[in-house]
Amino acid sequence: MQATVQTGNEQPPSCNHCGSCDLFTREKPPHLGLYCRACDRWIRWVSQNRPIELMPFGKHRGQAIKDLPDDYLNWILENVGLKGSLLRALEAEYERRGRVAA
Repeated sequence: MQATVQTGNEQPPSCNHCGSCDLFTREKPPHLGLYCRACDRWIRWVSQNRPIELMPFGKHRGQAIKDLPDDYLNWILENVGLKGSLLRALEAEYERRGRVAA
């Protein structure tokens, strides 16, 4: 996925390496990266504002969150310091299954 990035009223972001403002996004699942078209270097990760559907790491990497085993879902919520969209996705699945999130 490649698209030129526009950031509203602020100065457009530029490449720290070559100074170009010709930037685009490239998907590197589960992330979306901002890259320079001139030198093809990574600039930063950008928000995707979309729910996470696949487990991005661990024993069940690549598996749909809705298909995670109950015991694993319980364990990861109680034992791993998650934050952001992954935490929200796992808590939503926990609640969907009829439980109160850990």
